[in-house]
Amino acid sequence: MQVYPTIARMKRKVDHLSIILVLFALSIAGCDMFTRTDKKETISKKPIEGENNQKNTFSAYLTSFKKKSALCRNQKRQCAEVAVQYPFFKGKQTKFINSEIQKRVKSSLNSVISEDRTLNVSVEKMAQLIIDDYNDFINEFKDENEKWDISLSVINTFQKNNLIAFSLELDADTGGAHPNKTVSNFIIDFKNNELIKLSDLVSNIPKFTSAAEKVFRKKNSIPKSKSLQEEGYFFEKGKFNLNNNIGISQNGITVYFNSYEIAPYAMGPTKIVVPFYEIKDILKIKV
Repeated sequence: MQVYPTIARMKRKVDHLSIILVLFALSIAGCDMFTRTDKKETISKKPIEGENNQKNTFSAYLTSFKKKSALCRNQKRQCAEVAVQYPFFKGKQTKFINSEIQKRVKSSLNSVISEDRTLNVSVEKMAQLIIDDYNDFINEFKDENEKWDISLSVINTFQKNNLIAFSLELDADTGGAHPNKTVSNFIIDFKNNELIKLSDLVSNIPKFTSAAEKVFRKKNSIPKSKSLQEEGYFFEKGKFNLNNNIGISQNGITVYFNSYEIAPYAMGPTKIVVPFYEIKDILKIKV
């Protein structure tokens, strides 16, 4: 669980989608994330082909809401806002998908306040706890004018046969030197109700790693002869390694490294996409 620098400093003071159905992508900018209460609007309904010609019809909904501190109305800079949007599915074999999405949404919100609180509350309640923490902080330190701005969205990036992939994006500006953004990917086999690992996608992980390094070096203009350590990356002994932040897009398998993970913050996050055609001989899924 990531602890944001500003939150840790504050704790010392107080001692303290649209949904893609096969080819349709969610454009966050076009979505109304800022309704006062939970809002469900139908995005799309489309049958998808599973194994043995099994058909599953999903009704895809976008749930979005915004929580805002009452302090935002005063004349100071004091304000806290939390905006959340994530997909909700209705239909057969969707219970595991919804459970996994909501669990990850709550866990990510919980990481913002850096507390080991129970996740046995609603997503909206978890967002309200962030607002409550901010209000408690301001009540304790009335001269503080730091503003909190948290935005979380879950995007459906791929869906075919029995696989459905998501990317959870969390932007948290809690008054520090810079905002923090994290992206986490996860893939679900909705027929078998289980999370998918890289080994479920490819038959040869070393070969995939080699293909991913090739894409990584090309993206960052690093020749094969150059050490990654010399280029400022944190890979142990300068050797490229994968993490567990694996996703799928329409173009290939994605690997995402968040800020601070393999490089200083100034170098930003790194996303690479290994095209399906580059790994077709080791690909275990139909795309």
